[in-house]
Amino acid sequence: MIIITIEKDVNALEVLKETCRKIAPDAIVMGFGTSAEALEFAHTSVFDMAFFDVDGEEEPFAAAQNLMECAPSAGVVLISSDEGKALEAFNIHVSGFILKPFSEENIRKEYEHYMESLNMSGDHEKKLRVRTFGNFEVFADGMPMKFRYQKTKEMLAYLIDRRGAMCSNGELISALWGDDASNRVSYLKNLKTDLMTALEDAGFHDVVVKQRGLIGIITEKVECDFYDLINNRRTVFGTYWGEYMNQYGWSEVTHAYLETVYNVQKSKQESQAG
Repeated sequence: MIIITIEKDVNALEVLKETCRKIAPDAIVMGFGTSAEALEFAHTSVFDMAFFDVDGEEEPFAAAQNLMECAPSAGVVLISSDEGKALEAFNIHVSGFILKPFSEENIRKEYEHYMESLNMSGDHEKKLRVRTFGNFEVFADGMPMKFRYQKTKEMLAYLIDRRGAMCSNGELISALWGDDASNRVSYLKNLKTDLMTALEDAGFHDVVVKQRGLIGIITEKVECDFYDLINNRRTVFGTYWGEYMNQYGWSEVTHAYLETVYNVQKSKQESQAG
């Protein structure tokens, strides 16, 4: 589990981080001095909970919403000395609100409430976490997964991009090696073995389905920013920043689709504003 803390005061940030470590000793706790720093992290990494002191933030609720869009299943708890901010906080459906001065009891209560909500909703089911906006990255228990071959990671990225479609050996060879596709069947077999071994070792043995000469991702087993967007679980604004799987040339088709979605939504917003 990864918990992020956001607090502009350096000393208060250390206290908040230490408190989170006490209530969740197995968690990785990270601290940020501003919401901008936290959002930069959230756009390329994953987190499970955020404790966010909104005092002093110019647009605290917009920042909180952006955090929730980056990680729709995460718990975001706001902290403030202004009791009047509580109503607006809950209007944007944050997980909780703590009135300063916070205590270990406050933090623990919100942590336990969030964990209980996961158990009630079934969202605690373990899922492979994937980031496609920017560079492609895949996470197991909050940490980037490692593969024996770089091409294994690219093959997984391609399967994610295909959104559950079963891919043939020929299609994968063409995507991964392009014109230099001769004598790649044995290498592809090694990549598949590497992928299945890495997923099984991480506890995700059921994420990929294989048939004779075909392989595909089970989208329901993956938590992915791209999937959330196309399934209307998040908006394009605040999550898509003009980049998609930057390191892979074959991603341009989906990138063009995302640019179209972005421009259409931007035009609608401008028309409504005008």
